[in-house]
Amino acid sequence: MGASVMNAGTSAGSFNRVFMLQFDNGKELLARIPCPVAGNLSLSTASEAATMEYVRLLYLSGSDHNLSTFPKIPKVLAWDSSFGKPAAWPYIICEHLPGVTLDTKWFSIGQNAIKEVIRDIVSFETAILQESFSQHGSIFFADNVSEELRKRPLYAEPPTDPLRIDLAGRFRIGPTINREWWRGPYGEITADRGPLPDLPTMLASAAKFQLRCLDSGIDHTSPFSASTATDIPLLRRMLNICIDIAPLMVPGGESMSSVRRPVLNHPDLSMCIFIVPSEGEPKVQGIMHH
Repeated sequence: MGASVMNAGTSAGSFNRVFMLQFDNGKELLARIPCPVAGNLSLSTASEAATMEYVRLLYLSGSDHNLSTFPKIPKVLAWDSSFGKPAAWPYIICEHLPGVTLDTKWFSIGQNAIKEVIRDIVSFETAILQESFSQHGSIFFADNVSEELRKRPLYAEPPTDPLRIDLAGRFRIGPTINREWWRGPYGEITADRGPLPDLPTMLASAAKFQLRCLDSGIDHTSPFSASTATDIPLLRRMLNICIDIAPLMVPGGESMSSVRRPVLNHPDLSMCIFIVPSEGEPKVQGIMHH
């Protein structure tokens, strides 16, 4: 940018530390550093950067899906998922969106304003749920997945419009970055974390993953676990039953196809991710995942 940092403020989210960088040329950027509890930091950083760019590019014009005012998604300017570069930690640097987070205004706005905010959030969620993908997993840049995964399509059906044809070349579905598959010692377990072709396979894979965790001897004395060592035989039995009935747990028929299809969904719709104007009515004007 040809400028020096004059000031740096911080804020903390559930799984990220966020730094606002103010430069002497008036520019402002955000630097997001994942916390160790986020799971696989390298994969999650790579996927979050790709997902932010995918959604930003898809709704860049603000007119897709007939949404005239789709919330602004910050542009990813730089990112690194490795621990070996000068930063020695994964990071994402992106645009700073002007405004304040919704949680700072929630208790000072009226009922009508709350209804409008909820309508904005529902419109955003409804829009991103319309996309049908080829597999269950997480979004990555095509260059950041294996050659075998690059051969798989992004979408369930070949796109016909120029925008999605372009996106289908840039992005792919990779393994899930869901923290439940990576937290603590679970991250050391060798398992199929995707991408997975359908919902029954995903359910069975989750149960098989838990069986592998039991086989590895992961400690069940944690204060955060409701299970103890004496529960392991019952857990094994229940997980094996889950694997057996996984195909029966998913509704069949064409009328239920929308329930089964892989879609994009935001994992954390808390108020601190929605950007609203600092003054006036709290219209959702941007989204920043913390």
